[in-house]
Amino acid sequence: MLRRSLAVVFALLALATVEGGARVTAQSDDNPLPSDSRTDGGSGGDDPGPTFGGGTTDDGDITAGVGTGPSGGGGGGSPGPATFGPQCTWVPATIGNLGGASLPSDVVDNTDIDAQITNSEGEFGWLRLCPGDLVAAFVWQGPVDPVDLVPGAADRARAQLPRPVPNMSPAPEIGSVVNLGLWFAVDDPGVTTARASLGTAWAEVQGRFDSVSIDPGDGSPPVTCDGFGTPYPDGSDDPDEGPCGHTYRQRTPDAQPHRMTYTITYDLTWRTSDGGSGSLGTFDRAVTFDYDIDEIQTVGTG
Repeated sequence: MLRRSLAVVFALLALATVEGGARVTAQSDDNPLPSDSRTDGGSGGDDPGPTFGGGTTDDGDITAGVGTGPSGGGGGGSPGPATFGPQCTWVPATIGNLGGASLPSDVVDNTDIDAQITNSEGEFGWLRLCPGDLVAAFVWQGPVDPVDLVPGAADRARAQLPRPVPNMSPAPEIGSVVNLGLWFAVDDPGVTTARASLGTAWAEVQGRFDSVSIDPGDGSPPVTCDGFGTPYPDGSDDPDEGPCGHTYRQRTPDAQPHRMTYTITYDLTWRTSDGGSGSLGTFDRAVTFDYDIDEIQTVGTG
């Protein structure tokens, strides 16, 4: 069969290199943030306290304080691996876990030893333990609006969105030939979920597959697939391009392969512990790799 033969004919071609091909695993429920604490990751350095900001419009869209995640990039870029700075754990401070000797002087209503302590300014007491600390530090923190936790959850969700995993024929390591149709598809990346919490307040951001597009790298427009695309049928000898595909009309020069790019666009949504919800728009993850196109030469005899 034609495609099986191609695998043999072009096995000796230069192998394509998939850049950043390692799949980023989405956060799962097996590794949630503590229900009574907030992990506050930053870009490194000191971690003096949770950082908040942002607001919502009437339709629930975040209008401020939501930036790109620690991975860097988005909107058509190709973010790198997720990197977070030191993470601090925040635990509600009570009379019971502080002890009488270390109880702040401005505590009010100290009759319940298991309740989180407060002061006259309406702030709540927290014990913050960061990497490298020998003991937890006591800090006062004002009341938290759950929507202010959305930016942190969004940063983590963006950084964990999986890169595309191409499922195409002919495969990148084989390459193709002039006038042979390609079939494009990607593996289902699943749903990515990230949560940030502080006390009983929490915000959760989910990233879901929206679309996938492929730039063949030959100057032609990107191809947008229907859903995840269509894998090449097993056992088929169809030489034409698939429902989501492309056909190269010229070979690539020696040592100058095309740079093919798969881009998945994710739809990001948020919800909070007080019932709020909304949209964060879309975010792209991409992978680029070399793709060689050869040409079958025919030799006539007279």
